[in-house]
Amino acid sequence: MSMQEAYFETLMNAAVDPIIVIDQNGRIEIFNKAAEEVFGYAASEILGENVSRLMPEPDRSAHDQYLINYHTSRNPRIIGVGREVVGLHKNGMKFPALMSVGEVAGETPRFIGIMRDLSEHQRLEREVREMQSELAHATRLSELGEMTAGIAHEVNQPLTAISTYANACHRMLTNEQFDATELLNTLHLITDQAQRAGEVVRRLRAFTKKRSSQRQLLEINTIIDTTNRLVEADIRARNFNLRKKLTPALPRVFVDNIQIQQVVLNLIRNAMDAMESAPARENVVTIESNLDDDNCVRVSVSDQGTGLTEDIAEKIFDSFFTTKATGTGLGLSISRSIITAHGGILNYSHNQEDGVTFYFTLPVTIENKNEDS
Repeated sequence: MSMQEAYFETLMNAAVDPIIVIDQNGRIEIFNKAAEEVFGYAASEILGENVSRLMPEPDRSAHDQYLINYHTSRNPRIIGVGREVVGLHKNGMKFPALMSVGEVAGETPRFIGIMRDLSEHQRLEREVREMQSELAHATRLSELGEMTAGIAHEVNQPLTAISTYANACHRMLTNEQFDATELLNTLHLITDQAQRAGEVVRRLRAFTKKRSSQRQLLEINTIIDTTNRLVEADIRARNFNLRKKLTPALPRVFVDNIQIQQVVLNLIRNAMDAMESAPARENVVTIESNLDDDNCVRVSVSDQGTGLTEDIAEKIFDSFFTTKATGTGLGLSISRSIITAHGGILNYSHNQEDGVTFYFTLPVTIENKNEDS
């Protein structure tokens, strides 16, 4: 081995990422130390073998044809670009990897592949998602606790009505001259009130349920209306009014219903808290929906409080930062994570008069764009 070849081998083995060089037929010519660690093969075992041995099906069977197609058409599939692939360890285990392939110029073409094992990266991503889910669930339970008084009032109303109507039925049945039609109508009223109470419980169970993300095409105004029904008892109990300015027939968005409800609820509650901490002209929270200039659905929640000082504004989205005596400091942080994961943004702007407007955007789906074209 010449000095130059020894130097080259030293460089290859010093690389922290797997490096594999193959000839025009796919046979492995260089297999560095990092590749040995990631794939479990010693270089002596794999040199001269077809690189497809390091791939699971269906890539293993298709790889040679990829090379043939490239040699004849010069149309690259992954050459010159990077993409996520699946590698196959010697023990049969599959693992995710990022592969970048380049062509080495010369009389005989060769290809160099540089890989990065994504197993640990994806594991950390899963842990972060699970942690965010746990925090989001805890935040929903915390918010639910703060709404207890309003919820109790909301459920107590239909229960009181059911009791009243049931007593009326009892009185009618003890009267030999009772009107059957009136009795039937009263029984219908009992059914209506029972369904009303059941709907309140159903909404609360859906909101507090621990669950994985489930996205579907939904209308943002429907999500807003559902969230309003969930929080309306708390709004009344705190002597606030909710003013809605919803643009009809907005394009649908591909979202997790409960997660977006959580964001809307958090912004509404923050708006009420901002106005309770300082006198406002009127206790009104305004929620709007429209289509912005970037063709995104935009939802805004405005208050008439004192606004945000510069030092608070800098930290408002930081985890565990709060201006409330009993706040967790997670609401806005989790809300921003949810919106970011949906491809949108969550931010705020100062109102011309009093207060602040927090808003978030959600991208319009490809389906909607295709329908418009």
